[in-house]
Amino acid sequence: MYLIVAASIAFGYLLNVYKGLQYIVPVILLCLLNKTTDQDKSLRESHNGNLPYATAKDVSQFMIDQVISADKAGRKSMTLIVPKGDDIDNWPFPLTRGKEIAETLKSNGVIKNDIDITVQADRAVNEKFHLPPGF
Repeated sequence: MYLIVAASIAFGYLLNVYKGLQYIVPVILLCLLNKTTDQDKSLRESHNGNLPYATAKDVSQFMIDQVISADKAGRKSMTLIVPKGDDIDNWPFPLTRGKEIAETLKSNGVIKNDIDITVQADRAVNEKFHLPPGF
């Protein structure tokens, strides 16, 4: 925090002496502010359960592949098997989000047809991807 105050005073002085710095100093101040407040976590991968990135990607791809297979088979409805999450609503894979999953995949061109998705949690998926219980 004191670094920001000292840097601000120094930059104020330099701005009065060197007028050309007025374009660079705001960028430098923003960098200093970010460095003093980010706690080394601002650019970290963000996903639930602190899973390794590769595992989170594999779980996501597993779920997407199920929907793609149903779409290619011409099915109008399917049951999407997801990992078992918490006991409240199966977070981070809520059982009520089948419609949103289908709409997102269709709007992004991953699938071509509308599919009615029913989400079902299964602990076997947790075991397959070595996920902690209720992660």
